[in-house]
Amino acid sequence: MVWLLSLILLLVAVWAALRFLPAGVEGRLPLPYLIALTPFLWIPALACAVVAGVLSHWWVCAVAGAETVALLALQAPYWRHRCSGTWLESLFRRRPADADGCAAPSDGTADSGAHDAYDVSGAPDVPARTGAAYRCPVARFTVMTLNCRYGRASAEAIVTAVRTRSVAVLALQELSRELVEELEANGLSLLLPHRQLGQERPTDNGGFNGVWTRFIPEDMRSSAVDIPAADVPSITAAFPQPVPEYEIADDDDPAGQAESEREGTVVVTFASAHPKSPMRGCREWSDGIIGLGALARVADGDPAGRARHPQAIRYDGVVLGDLNSGLHHPSFRRLLAQGFRDADLSVAQGATTTFPSWLPWPRIELDHVLSTPGITAGHVESFVVEGSDHLALAASLVVRP
Repeated sequence: MVWLLSLILLLVAVWAALRFLPAGVEGRLPLPYLIALTPFLWIPALACAVVAGVLSHWWVCAVAGAETVALLALQAPYWRHRCSGTWLESLFRRRPADADGCAAPSDGTADSGAHDAYDVSGAPDVPARTGAAYRCPVARFTVMTLNCRYGRASAEAIVTAVRTRSVAVLALQELSRELVEELEANGLSLLLPHRQLGQERPTDNGGFNGVWTRFIPEDMRSSAVDIPAADVPSITAAFPQPVPEYEIADDDDPAGQAESEREGTVVVTFASAHPKSPMRGCREWSDGIIGLGALARVADGDPAGRARHPQAIRYDGVVLGDLNSGLHHPSFRRLLAQGFRDADLSVAQGATTTFPSWLPWPRIELDHVLSTPGITAGHVESFVVEGSDHLALAASLVVRP
């Protein structure tokens, strides 16, 4: 029995070590599927610890216990931000702050109108503003993503979710022409009047992708990045905001400076993505995930976009979709390392698992809301949409000054 328990523990340790492979190397079957099950490896390790304890094999019990703790610790990134600098700083904050971290001026005065103007969750096409004396978000809104399972998801349920949650940006994957028509018939265009669909191609995996928004588009593309999968449609919107400037009246008197404002713009690109599943091409699965990292540098290769926004102070990107991967996949961590933050990691409330929808447990994390550092997540939730094998994922996003 000791040898059997030891063998199981060794196999579990080797299995867990797969997550530390170099990005791209895991692009071989069955590695993506084995790595996806990493969050559940603590179960056989704990079972070995219990059996070893019952049989009084104490050294095996100790090893199994240590292995269980180590495997559970792999989930720490989903919780550790609760003890991050942001939380610690709040204990010693000298100035009051609202729920979004808007710090009031030290003299106790604030622009009361500025505090209410940036929430665009319920008002279409309203540019958000922030006063120089009150550093608040440029915009705050809700986004939602859903894999529609070959176009079988309920159009009525999708539109209802958009309406009840005041969704400002909707990303859908595995669309069909029939589902798009049903969405329009159920009034989606009245809620989100601007849409961009990907072109139907032989490389589509289960259907094409689409993105809808209530924000007035500055740019729309059928595919924002070339990956070996379905097109990645995108819509770019601009969020104006005043930018404080300081004018020094006298070079000999640095204290004599006056604050003024000029118009600035935060430009945000929203994209709907769906890399191939490993069964449709394991190498292409990995390349597609890593390739989405180009969206973190959305303005670098777009001189035309920079010309349209000469006053842009920052370019941000948001990727929504079924990315067919999670934190334990090296390719997904490479994607994050290219400049993205996962909303699920930012809120630090545990992993929001989304597949399969019909099982309360065990589920794995495949759907994500990623954003560049200028955008932060305030809330993330998943919920059932009839007809899909994935849960829908919604997140509250804040565009920072």
